Amino acid sequence: MAGLAPLSNVCHSSFQEPRTMRAILPLSFLFLGACQISHTQLPLPEGFLALEGQVDESRKSSATLGLALSLNDSGSLLSLDIQPGCRVSSVKESSAADLAGIGVGDVLLAFEGIPTDDPERLSVLLRKRSGGEEVTLRIQRGSEVLEVPAILQEEKTVEARTLFWVERALLRAAFEDGTSNNGFPRIAQLAPSSPLIVAGVKQGDTVESFQGRDPGSAAEFVRRVRRELGPGDPFTLWVRSSSGLGRSVEGNAWAPEKILTEFRIWPLFSWDFDVGPDREVLIIGDLVLASLFKRIREGGENRWSICSVFSWRTGRPELEDAYPSVSR
Repeated sequence: MAGLAPLSNVCHSSFQEPRTMRAILPLSFLFLGACQISHTQLPLPEGFLALEGQVDESRKSSATLGLALSLNDSGSLLSLDIQPGCRVSSVKESSAADLAGIGVGDVLLAFEGIPTDDPERLSVLLRKRSGGEEVTLRIQRGSEVLEVPAILQEEKTVEARTLFWVERALLRAAFEDGTSNNGFPRIAQLAPSSPLIVAGVKQGDTVESFQGRDPGSAAEFVRRVRRELGPGDPFTLWVRSSSGLGRSVEGNAWAPEKILTEFRIWPLFSWDFDVGPDREVLIIGDLVLASLFKRIREGGENRWSICSVFSWRTGRPELEDAYPSVSR
């Protein structure tokens, strides 16, 4: 029987261990339930969403219709949707458009069957034409859609032409108006961190479709990327290489990194960080009505308190100018 004593001790301890675990587990779940961790994506830097481009000024001859276009918005504050085509805002007297019977308020839907949903698209298409050529324009006038012929005129001007448009926030690339008849945007430059590189797109590829639709000109394509994509959102493109090979590519827009902004184990500890105003709050021993220790940092200023009784400040407060100076 003496030989069985060690075995009985082992069996006794094995039955005691679950009781200990049963006592510890509720406390563990209590702390896990009070634990909270949050991450927040850093905001895009200011200026990343501005429409940028490199401009080249040169004197040249180009075909012209003699009209000015604007985006075809609804004209109502209740609806900010952009409608198909471009609205004619002015027509030069005796110009090609004037002789074709086009007037202010008409909507130019297509040029030689190619959609003209942004003014830059028409400029791109006209660069590939010469004065004296006859083209077909699709016009909407009220509820009526017409196709009218027009004979292009030659115009010599000092033209400020945008070489490429920069999308530095989401696709991180520069786009130029391509040389194809449709004027599709072509990739001029790719940043090393561009998600297009991950998707297999190369410099010189032409974008023929964005999210299943005509991308428009380079400027309109960049505008659509800003309207329809957010950081990390998926996108689909149909691109064509310089050798003529077309393919569909998918990827995700570039997104800033995520940082820790909240960590709590109530009531022992809590830490919060707000990226926008650069505000940080650290609390140890949160007793609801009071706390054992608290530190609040706002910019370069720190506020400290112990037991919500003793408090002091360090650092220098940073004031924002409520009335910034304006150059006159």
